[in-house]
Amino acid sequence: MQTLVIVNPASAAGRTGARWAALEPHFRQQLGAFDLVMTQRTGHAAEAVRQALVDGPRRVIAVGGDGTNHEVGNGFFDPETLAPLRPDAVFGFVTAGTGCDLGRTVGMPRDSAAAVAWLAQRHPQQTDVLALDLQRDDGSRARRVALNIVTAGVGGLTCKLVNERPKFGATLPFLLAGVEAVVRTRPWRLRLRVSGQASADEGMPLPVDAAGEVTLDARYLVLANARFNGGGMQIARRAQLDDGLLDAITLGAIPDVPLLFATRGFYDGSIALHARARTTRASAIEVALVDAAAAASGDEATALHFEADGEPCGSAPGRVWVLPAALRMLR
Repeated sequence: MQTLVIVNPASAAGRTGARWAALEPHFRQQLGAFDLVMTQRTGHAAEAVRQALVDGPRRVIAVGGDGTNHEVGNGFFDPETLAPLRPDAVFGFVTAGTGCDLGRTVGMPRDSAAAVAWLAQRHPQQTDVLALDLQRDDGSRARRVALNIVTAGVGGLTCKLVNERPKFGATLPFLLAGVEAVVRTRPWRLRLRVSGQASADEGMPLPVDAAGEVTLDARYLVLANARFNGGGMQIARRAQLDDGLLDAITLGAIPDVPLLFATRGFYDGSIALHARARTTRASAIEVALVDAAAAASGDEATALHFEADGEPCGSAPGRVWVLPAALRMLR
């Protein structure tokens, strides 16, 4: 199987591009011959993957951060139907970006050269991905997949702020933007519809009715395929990449100061045990704002923003569901 390496030179504030000349020999030594694409713009990585898969299955290695993984991963799927373009193709990645959260879940070394050697010893494993159908700012619908974690509310606005500003380090930008998002927002009144529900291993269960619906106030909504996001937050410590379910955590109407003090729970994985947290596992969750008119006012702190793998991706109303075993991943 031919190998395609896709490098995002802009990741890690441009450090990935600056280091590529030193990293390339490690790739050739560990992975053999490969074709190379250096991305030049947003969307280039997904285009390159789709074009490469026209000729047959490929082993595609993303080099960058979680945003690069997100874009390369989307290249494996039809952008309209979200069906896999080549079910026998293989996805791999090397951590070289700002967050590198998917690498934390699979146990990949943070050092890029060590990560290449680690990757060379892995074998393809069937891996779930999350599918999303969300609303764009212009009212149209956006569809994509996520490999790692989707969040909404404070998490979605945090990501939007981080991506609008220069990045410096892996954790501090997310922490500072998170504080700002907490201060600027108030709880959202949400209506959730849960399909394929299964009980979570910990925390208080999400109180859905017989139809699988619940209305609640929330400041944070987590829909997780993997364990880490936000530059090292272990936000869903029970999540698994191949169980056919997403792990959902809602964090209720907590005032600003107690929510900021709860930050430690996002990093050590205990946030699911918070008194205002509710948890479940599901195959799909629909999310709508009860006060949709307020969300349409144009106030960025009122709309329910979503992020997927650290990338802003739309707002409610929307649906997130699992595509079981949809991607062969080296891990």
